[in-house]
Amino acid sequence: MDIESLLRTYLKDLDGVAVAYSGGVDSTVLLNIVSKLFPKKHVGVFVDSPLLSGRQRDSALRIAKEIDANVIIVKLSWDDLSDVMRNDERRCYHCKRAIYSAVQDVADDFDIDVCLDGENASDDHAGRPGRKAAEEFSMRSPFCDLGISRHDVVSYLKGMNLAETLVKDTCMATRIPTGTSFSEKELRSVEKCECLVRDITGVKQLRVRIDGGRARILTSPDEITLLDDAESQLCSEFSKLGFIAEIDRGGYYE
Repeated sequence: MDIESLLRTYLKDLDGVAVAYSGGVDSTVLLNIVSKLFPKKHVGVFVDSPLLSGRQRDSALRIAKEIDANVIIVKLSWDDLSDVMRNDERRCYHCKRAIYSAVQDVADDFDIDVCLDGENASDDHAGRPGRKAAEEFSMRSPFCDLGISRHDVVSYLKGMNLAETLVKDTCMATRIPTGTSFSEKELRSVEKCECLVRDITGVKQLRVRIDGGRARILTSPDEITLLDDAESQLCSEFSKLGFIAEIDRGGYYE
């Protein structure tokens, strides 16, 4: 599938676009193509939220520099995310509203009328509360509209030959059970736990989900043995951080 040609036709009547850029696979591919199609009038908006891990933030900014895209960084504070911190079933909606509002503000500053996100045709839109926020801000999703799947996007990404490896961390709030409010302290504790597991075991795919004083460690089925081999050390180190560690042998799947 020639994604660039499809997007060129899709965007042909525009003189510039803004992209909600997270540093993930979809938004990276979208921003890369947009920067080629609109070299003089494009902007990627990276919303730097305390819900991000440090490694995800650093990776996104390095990749933006590598693809030579014009990226504006907008910082959100905890005050901007008070509704998100309640962690109810509308958490993702509130988070996306804050992000898309920031993207729209930057687009307005650049006199750009159209904002894009990287949702693709493989995404389960019915299960994504953030889609309502996207509709409220008139965000357009070209990959969805054009029937471009995750497989198509990943195939394009491989052809970009990036020196930087994309970090696939999700929002850190996903590590906390829905219905349990959180603060920065909890999220940074989770981030510290995940850094610890990576340093000890070398696993690539990882999530640490905490519930009270328990910390459940998940990795890909192929990497479970790395956790098993270091189980006693992980339990000891997590205990120092105030958590009882347990390995989830069901495995983590994206």
